[in-house]
Amino acid sequence: MSDMSGTQNSALIVGVTGVIGRGVADYLSSLGTWRITGLSRTPLEMADVEHVSADLLQADGLSSALSGLDHITHIFFCGFINAPTQAEQVAPNLVMLQNLIEAGTPHMPKLER
Repeated sequence: MSDMSGTQNSALIVGVTGVIGRGVADYLSSLGTWRITGLSRTPLEMADVEHVSADLLQADGLSSALSGLDHITHIFFCGFINAPTQAEQVAPNLVMLQNLIEAGTPHMPKLER
């Protein structure tokens, strides 16, 4: 979707190979107005989606992997690591979000949301 200045919205969908991430990618793709980049540990073959392969649990090298994302305007965080209990799910999922923010946002000057 374009704003009044004519710039295109550009999505980074974290966890794009999961159920929710894939659904977000399908929806945004159906609109035909978004540039879509998917981030996951495993490769993705989906029309209209550029892919970045990265493991957000591994901070080393993450900044380099995310360096080409200067077009991103919106992040859809759909990544999730399951664990036996909800309490055990908090730590790895928080690490993924923190690593994304710390390593990725310096490369995303157009980030709005």
